[in-house]
Amino acid sequence: MKKLSVITLGVSNPQRSIRFYEMALELKRIPYESDSIAFFDLDGPRLALYSKGALAEDAGVSSEGRGFSGITFAQNVGSSTEVTELLQQAVNAG
Repeated sequence: MKKLSVITLGVSNPQRSIRFYEMALELKRIPYESDSIAFFDLDGPRLALYSKGALAEDAGVSSEGRGFSGITFAQNVGSSTEVTELLQQAVNAG
């Protein structure tokens, strides 16, 4: 069974959200070389906090309106062949 690798939340105030997840939920932040995204260990998939605007830009959609929820799910695979297979499964599933 394939598992999710990363759940990314697009947030309006990344620094405030990071502080909340660290202090209120006591999640441990994973060191990463960029200040624009924060990763947390969930003992399974990682949680990422990223600016909602930047996340929408990465997804190639507008961050305005109802079309973008600000949440993405990622599944890391080992090869481009696996990416193609996974995308075909998604297409077949509708």
